[in-house]
Amino acid sequence: SEYPVKHRRGDGPRLDIDEARFEKIRRLRDQQARQLGIEPTVIATRTVMERLAANNFPEEEKNGLLLSWQQSLLDRGVAE
Repeated sequence: SEYPVKHRRGDGPRLDIDEARFEKIRRLRDQQARQLGIEPTVIATRTVMERLAANNFPEEEKNGLLLSWQQSLLDRGVAE
């Protein structure tokens, strides 16, 4: 129950992604991954980053996309 829900591509409306916000999240994720010496997708996959950066994805659902440790690594990029 602690793990984020896995979503399949194509389930729901097409996302309206804020490209600047997506890039900010991606850069922060990549920087954190380099510092930790881990694969960036362990922190957040492209799908998760797209949903976090989407203007039309419900905020209450964004809260459940990341585990607490992932969220703490990306707080600067996600909290806008």
